[in-house]
Amino acid sequence: MTGKSLTAASRLASADKRDKAMKLRKLNYSYDEIARAVGCSTSHAHRLVTEELAKLRECIYSSAEDLRTLQGERIAYATNKVMIDIHDGNLTSVDKLCKLMDREAKLYGLDAASRTEISGALTASAEWVELRSVLLLTLGKYPDAREAVLRAIAPAEAIE
Repeated sequence: MTGKSLTAASRLASADKRDKAMKLRKLNYSYDEIARAVGCSTSHAHRLVTEELAKLRECIYSSAEDLRTLQGERIAYATNKVMIDIHDGNLTSVDKLCKLMDREAKLYGLDAASRTEISGALTASAEWVELRSVLLLTLGKYPDAREAVLRAIAPAEAIE
């Protein structure tokens, strides 16, 4: 016996295949082309790439969470320093505190969503007329739904 593990050799070969498959995919090779280059089936080539991408996503997600935590700690530290300044009577630091609080709210998604109102003559546009006709054509098989949508999208003048 040579002392070398066959499992280790197969793991290395598998890792090489994954690396090569990813490099080729980055170069925009198709899965068929990757399969031929790596020496496997197309479905296996796809699996190699998608598994590597999943690992990459997990790594990126984890890194982003770590960075978010670090940023939160920095904001908390700076906020404590600014609060001490304000407590000592330095009211010019209130602006700094507001900026830190705004950044913290953005970092953690604390602000309530804002509503955007659309105004204007949307129903007069060519795009609206086309969208309305496609929608009504699609709902042709469902008369009740079609009537409900027609009532909902009818201009206010037509209702009165």
